[in-house]
Amino acid sequence: MIDVNIKGVLNGIATALPQMRKQCAGHIINISSIAAHGINVGGAVYSVTKAAVNMIVKRYVKRKPWLKVLFGCRLFLQELSQQN
Repeated sequence: MIDVNIKGVLNGIATALPQMRKQCAGHIINISSIAAHGINVGGAVYSVTKAAVNMIVKRYVKRKPWLKVLFGCRLFLQELSQQN
């Protein structure tokens, strides 16, 4: 679960970031889960991996003002940008 939910996201960002950097623009769509906002019985590892992904992506936004991120899960969508 850690390999897919965390390392997979990091690898995807690492692949796309050089082109985004060249363009000084880019969007990341982060498909997450409501589980990132609380731990469910029997789902602690899943919840932690989803929360970690959200925090990692938020860190990128703070360091890259030209980067826009859209977080999505079944219950809500949240757009995050340097201006917010």
